[in-house]
Amino acid sequence: MKYFTYTNIGPRDINEDSFFATIKDGTLYACIADGVGGMDYGDIVSKFATKLFSEELIRFRNNQLQVSNDINERLTKYINDELTGANAATTFTAGVIYNYELYGSHVGDSRICILRGNGIKQLTEEHNEAGRLIREGKLTSEDKKFYPRKNIIEHIMGNMNLYAPQKVYFQLNPSDRLIFSTDGFHDTISKRELRDISTVNSSFEQFNKQLVIEIENRVLKDNTTFITVEI
Repeated sequence: MKYFTYTNIGPRDINEDSFFATIKDGTLYACIADGVGGMDYGDIVSKFATKLFSEELIRFRNNQLQVSNDINERLTKYINDELTGANAATTFTAGVIYNYELYGSHVGDSRICILRGNGIKQLTEEHNEAGRLIREGKLTSEDKKFYPRKNIIEHIMGNMNLYAPQKVYFQLNPSDRLIFSTDGFHDTISKRELRDISTVNSSFEQFNKQLVIEIENRVLKDNTTFITVEI
């Protein structure tokens, strides 16, 4: 396994995206977080969440949801105690990969996608209003582009009442690629474009180089961060 990380502040004054990735004893750990737009201290709370994740790798390998729950509790307490109860929260998407299996925990509108052969599949739900309406059959993916409340997040980390994580599991094959991304990335590069870039770049290094070129040659609207993994 190998991985690559990238972040770009885009047009913002502060990068509210945070990430962590490492390989230890043949196990890969990755986490990405994005401070929720319209709230305060996004950079601080996203960094706090990824730092806590980096300190709990072995526990996360064994129990993803429990560790995510613990991180949420500690982050919520930190916001209440140290940030004087500020209106602050973050997305949180984390995974562990070993024995050709992905286990993860996810809350918010960041993503994990898998690229296999000529296909791409999104493994995480989008915990925003548009994503919920699509799952309920009340909104189409095409209509989502023009839906005015598409970025209203309904499940977040840092608030006990709005925390509702999704458990993630997927069986992997050799040469599969995974991408963890914040919304700044997947609002810039579509799944179809991502699939096409992966298909024509069999080298993992060239694949990542092309993603960076694409990002840096487009007009970004937000912080943009991704972690790629090749099995």
